[in-house]
Amino acid sequence: MGYRSVVFGITDTLPFPLIRRKHENNQRGGNVAIIQWTDDMSLGVETLDEQHKDLMHLLNQAYETVLRNPEADDEQRIQAMLQDMRDYARDHFDLEEEHMLRLGYPGTQNHAFLHKEFLQRINELERAQGRRELHLDIFLFLADWLRTHILREDMDFADYAYSARERDSHINK
Repeated sequence: MGYRSVVFGITDTLPFPLIRRKHENNQRGGNVAIIQWTDDMSLGVETLDEQHKDLMHLLNQAYETVLRNPEADDEQRIQAMLQDMRDYARDHFDLEEEHMLRLGYPGTQNHAFLHKEFLQRINELERAQGRRELHLDIFLFLADWLRTHILREDMDFADYAYSARERDSHINK
């Protein structure tokens, strides 16, 4: 059984043992970032790009806290971080969807559904408190989802928005 991931810069199907080794390296004090911003993620919209970076920071911060506190003695702090991440993501998603509706983006409904999926996984992570064996899988999903979502769905919308602006500028000439 494998796991398709672009989280670690690898786009092949990874066997779970390889992912677990990466996680174990993080537990030993290695690099704790589960997701990192890369230039190919830039939509060319500063506000959205900065919000994506902030979401990655919040996800990495929560992941690091869980890794560094294996005894579940910091549950309230972890819960607060997850709530911050969920609230920030909800605000960001609302802004994206508002832009999509304003521009008449045909993929708005599907995009909104994907946003709900991300928020549901954060809720699952909150409910998994005290069951740390679930954390790795949920964190991996969230990181992979965020990176893939930016590179696919958000890029599709950015391309649509850019094309719409180009069309409008030619019409108004």
